Amino acid sequence: MVDTVGLQVPGEEDASFMYEVYAETKRPELEALGWPEQQIETFIRMQYEVRERANSERYPMSDTLLIRVEDRYAGKITTALTSDEIVLADIALLPSYRNRGIGTALVRSLQSAASDLDKPLRLQMVQGDPSETFYRRLGFTVKRNQFPYCSLEWRQSKQAMSAIG
Repeated sequence: MVDTVGLQVPGEEDASFMYEVYAETKRPELEALGWPEQQIETFIRMQYEVRERANSERYPMSDTLLIRVEDRYAGKITTALTSDEIVLADIALLPSYRNRGIGTALVRSLQSAASDLDKPLRLQMVQGDPSETFYRRLGFTVKRNQFPYCSLEWRQSKQAMSAIG
């Protein structure tokens, strides 16, 4: 059975869910450090606020949408369309919705839009992030490493040339 995936504009009442999604992506790595729960929660809250502020400053025209699967909240995605690119600023799924093809479907949809608009699809991540494998599998290449981040890019023209050659 294929999951029914939808996107929804978040309301003010969804702020706690958006934080929960972020926290669920960060909590395991901090728990592995053996930190006390209160310290983990404080650190995650601080990181979340800084990240949200940085994304809104860097991509003022970005759109954040909630990802819904079978009428349940599953995650969030933030994208920005500029004159020369589409940026995937953030995508996060709750653990129970990972490895089900949802992220792949959403990224492929962005790739299709990028192809239609003849723009590259770009994202930035922390170097060594395990999701780099996911993006490489979808045809992204590393364009720049500037510690602690790396920039990845997908372009239709490169995909078409590699399929031919």
